[in-house]
Amino acid sequence: MTRRAQNPRDLAAGVPNPEVSEKAGRRVFSAAYKRSIVEQAENCTQRGEIGALLRREGLYSSHPVKWRSKAKSGDLGQKRSPKPAPESNSGLSSSSGRWRACSASSRMSS
Repeated sequence: MTRRAQNPRDLAAGVPNPEVSEKAGRRVFSAAYKRSIVEQAENCTQRGEIGALLRREGLYSSHPVKWRSKAKSGDLGQKRSPKPAPESNSGLSSSSGRWRACSASSRMSS
């Protein structure tokens, strides 16, 4: 995609260039919104209604699937669990320690 030169008047007026988007951020959905979408999807009875709902809301099919399973387990409004802390090996993994030992012994024998 080529960038089109922006009109200097638009730059002065603070009008953003519609072809160049800001860095997109991850969308965040509230628990109430998620519950609403799951309920609407469960009420869809006709063929194509769920697809229409997803297109209207701009969602992927995986969203209500994940939200439905989380709602059944009771953690729909929960945030993601934090990442586990890395194990402390004083900065070296066991494989790198072995490599250093092998390379040190090979240097001594040369």
